[in-house]
Amino acid sequence: MRYDPNKAYLYPVLRPGSTDYPRAEFQAEPDPERIEHTTAVRISAEFNLSDPDLLRLIEEGAAQYVLLVRAAATHHRSSHHSSEPAVEVPFESGRLSGRTEIRGLLVAVRDMPEFRAEGWHGDYAGMTFDLHAGDVLAEDEPREYFIDNAEEAPVGSIFQVQPHAPLLDGTWNCDLAGDRVALRMSEGDYRRFMDARSRVNGSPDAMYVMNAVYLPALVHVLQEADHGEEDYGDYRWYRSLDARLAECERPLLGDGRDRLDDAQRLLDQPFAHLPLLAGDA
Repeated sequence: MRYDPNKAYLYPVLRPGSTDYPRAEFQAEPDPERIEHTTAVRISAEFNLSDPDLLRLIEEGAAQYVLLVRAAATHHRSSHHSSEPAVEVPFESGRLSGRTEIRGLLVAVRDMPEFRAEGWHGDYAGMTFDLHAGDVLAEDEPREYFIDNAEEAPVGSIFQVQPHAPLLDGTWNCDLAGDRVALRMSEGDYRRFMDARSRVNGSPDAMYVMNAVYLPALVHVLQEADHGEEDYGDYRWYRSLDARLAECERPLLGDGRDRLDDAQRLLDQPFAHLPLLAGDA
């Protein structure tokens, strides 16, 4: 099922650019990464859904989150269903390579006659719709990633970017209390960040651009981790960073002195690649 932003549905669907659910949001945040010491790939994804009626359908077993994965180079297409908002799917070595499209949906898994939702636009007041198993209830725009099996997964994969309403534009903070570091920014900056990322993810040079964004956050995380093994040592991001530091022959967490230099090495010297992207002045 290819994404078509202009597709006309016969019933309300929660999706970007639509006013069918004017007060609700649906987002799928995928994160592909290499499985350590292999060329296999694991895709973790988190779904964020705010409409109470759609959430109720999931609780009742009438709808499920769906992750669609498509890699043209390997002719791979698959769909993965979950009743939980956090999804993790492993892929064997060689299954995903090159440009890979990942898309999140919410899909009905059983027939629902005369369905209605309180969050619909006023134009649908008093109306009901007969929904059928397989009908799309919510969809997010597809995200494109370039998966290179010959290289390590980017350190950016330890981060999860989130909107945080109290923050002002141009400011951000980090929450380290989880398996992935939550990089939080204002809702406006989040929309701009995701828009920029969606436009660069189709390029093999995209990781250099994104690493330049992640650099200050990574410096902060390294400095905090140097003094917080008791607080963070059990989290996946902490173990991943420690392993990457060892591979790069840099001081392990707890022993760091110049974490700005270490962060640049972990990100494969991102600013050294910028002339390749911008051209010589």
